[in-house]
Amino acid sequence: MPVRQAIVNYLIDDGGVFRNSLKDIPVSMLTALPPDEKVVGIETILKIENYIVKPFTKKEILDKVADVFDQMEEMKKVSKALLDNKVPKIANEYEHLVNELHRRNRVVGSMEKSLNLGLICDTRSINDVLDKQKEMTRVMKDRIKAIRDKYDV
Repeated sequence: MPVRQAIVNYLIDDGGVFRNSLKDIPVSMLTALPPDEKVVGIETILKIENYIVKPFTKKEILDKVADVFDQMEEMKKVSKALLDNKVPKIANEYEHLVNELHRRNRVVGSMEKSLNLGLICDTRSINDVLDKQKEMTRVMKDRIKAIRDKYDV
């Protein structure tokens, strides 16, 4: 077995310790191709923090990365306040919703940019995905607002 494959197998077959240690690290994709749910699946696309499509500027990349960290910091503050209110399940739900909402918003932004630049041929399919994602984000925003209002955080 090649050394590279042995290392990969070791990292994968460690009972999830390695993967769990990396799960909170945000991933940004810099690519020439727009996100395509037919190729990699919408679930995979939605796990990526930033999907930055060419053309992009240095400022755009730095702004997007800073935005991820700013949003994570705000989410952690609210989550801590919820934990202080002794509602850990709500804190977990809040964190999950906020993370998913921000990911979806960034993917929608990348898809819209790709559409506007004419990088996507199957616009009807992408518009259907965009409509579904926008509806999902609306539902998430409503639930996030309800949590913040109920617990005054």
